[in-house]
Amino acid sequence: MANFIINIETGNSAFKNNELNEVCRILKKMIDRIETDDYYYCGHYKLQDYNGNTVGTFELKLDK
Repeated sequence: MANFIINIETGNSAFKNNELNEVCRILKKMIDRIETDDYYYCGHYKLQDYNGNTVGTFELKLDK
């Protein structure tokens, strides 16, 4: 079994005008990154807003 954890902080200026659009943009970019990697995705990775600021993380935790 595995757990997939996503954390996004929406308090900065990138989310001010349309929070939902920015969250969707970040999630789409995350999905693209996972789909294009050649290895099994496992670890803790940063999520960035359109300004390049780190606003969260995603992580895949595998039971061993």
